[in-house]
Amino acid sequence: MTDDTGAVDPQIVADGGHAIEATNPTRDGYVFAGWYSDAGFAEGSAWDFTASTVSAATPLYAKWLSTDAGVESVAVKGDAAKIEGASISVSLPYGTEIGSADIAITPAAGAAVSDLVATADDCSAWRFTVTAEDGRTTAGYEIAVTCTPVDSSLAVTPSSASLTYGDVLEVTVIPGIASAKALSAMPNTVELYCGEALLASSERQSPDGSYALTYDTAGKGLAIGANTLTVRYGGDGSLNPSTAELSVTLGKLSVTASLGGVTEKGYDAGTDAPEGLTIDFSGALEGDEVTVSYASAAYGSKDVAAASAITATGVELGGADAGWYELDDVVVIAGRITPVPIAGTVSVSGSAVSGRTLTASYAAAGDELLTFQWLRDGESVSGATGGLCLDVRGRRRGGQRRRHCRRCQPHR
Repeated sequence: MTDDTGAVDPQIVADGGHAIEATNPTRDGYVFAGWYSDAGFAEGSAWDFTASTVSAATPLYAKWLSTDAGVESVAVKGDAAKIEGASISVSLPYGTEIGSADIAITPAAGAAVSDLVATADDCSAWRFTVTAEDGRTTAGYEIAVTCTPVDSSLAVTPSSASLTYGDVLEVTVIPGIASAKALSAMPNTVELYCGEALLASSERQSPDGSYALTYDTAGKGLAIGANTLTVRYGGDGSLNPSTAELSVTLGKLSVTASLGGVTEKGYDAGTDAPEGLTIDFSGALEGDEVTVSYASAAYGSKDVAAASAITATGVELGGADAGWYELDDVVVIAGRITPVPIAGTVSVSGSAVSGRTLTASYAAAGDELLTFQWLRDGESVSGATGGLCLDVRGRRRGGQRRRHCRRCQPHR
């Protein structure tokens, strides 16, 4: 047996016998992966001490797997990077665009590289993992891409960092000493971008050296919420191109919904809003496709006296441009329920004499239902409703005994 360390003694084995498995050897920087009868560790040459037999002089070779998860070299865009432990750094010309295909990593012998990903939006930071030959030992690395120092800047000032859809954004740009980054803007021009979408540009420079950019947010080039915008300066005969970023938050435009149309109905024992009730809104920008609707609308009460308003709920906007607006989901309008004539006939029987009873009855003309309330001198008589009999009693007023009962008052 040979294990590259000289620590394993040879064995004498009877013809057809089994060799005795030696204690697994050790080696710094490696893990033992078994004995093989082939020096190249060909497939099928692994030695099984319980099944493999010896019929001739048979050398066995120890297989070692490296635990080295190191990195030998890293190059970004062809430029060699500096490796200091798990930290790798490289400096490139300002504006160089980097993708994963631009990064070449040479790991230790037998090791493999995986999970190479950018950890910064501008691809200035990357990370990756190296797995050693043993398949278990791993190490993580980070690549920092820095730019060659430049002495350029742009002073960028928005009219407001918080806007509402439909507002006009104004940006003042004052170029300083420029960077070496080549941009798409033409000389003596500043441009405003959201991502790669051009929002505005200006070729007119003010006497103080500034440029003014104007963008109407009704153009829908900004998203609702936070936006990061880029100003690109094309340079001039003295200054090279440069860029700067600014943040702008765009909020939804508030519109107001209102109810109209028919707001009155005759009593029908229900609270549903009358047919013909309409809903509309105001405040949308001209040309936008926006509609409004409600889920339900009802009076606060079915009673004539208490029904003073109609409330619409589930109010929402629709249409292709609804996402740019917001409104309250509840709308209220004054409304009323009016009494309706009684179609049937009310009759009273009995005698309005003390000790006698009066009985009210109603002959309906259809399927209407009524309740009654007896009144005495304009005040309700407790317990005398719904056609019940009223026991008429005398009472004194001004020192005189009177017998007085008013006719019943029907209620719908």
